[in-house]
Parts: sequence; structure tokens; C-alpha cells
Amino acid sequence: MVTGNVALSSGSATVTFSGSAAFGSLASYVCTATDNTAANAVKVSNGSGTSMTITGTGTDSVLFMCVGN
Repeated sequence: MVTGNVALSSGSATVTFSGSAAFGSLASYVCTATDNTAANAVKVSNGSGTSMTITGTGTDSVLFMCVGN
């Protein structure tokens, strides 16, 4: 499991997983995220086993959690 907090820049942020935080493949994990600044929608797109992109509003702070193997 990987958890964290990221600040969006112009409405998006890419989170990179490395070392023991990396997942085996795109299909081997799922993520969820919540806007920690306001009640705005957040979208998570898994890019690979080593990264995901979070899209939301402006420079909001977003909490995320990813689970997999």
C-alpha cells in the first residue's frame, strides 16, 4: 500500500512510485484520491506500475492511497 499527499499544479500532478513502492504492472493496483482542500472532484489515471496521474482543481492538495502488488 502506498499513501501520500500531493499538490496539484494547474489541475494535475504525476505521482511516481519507485523501489518497494512500485507495482508489478498497470493492472496490479488500484488507487483512490480525495481533494483535501475543497469538495472538488478528483480523477486518478494509472499510467503504469510506476506512476499515476491525478487530475483535479487548480493547486488543491490531494490525498491518495494505492493498493496492489
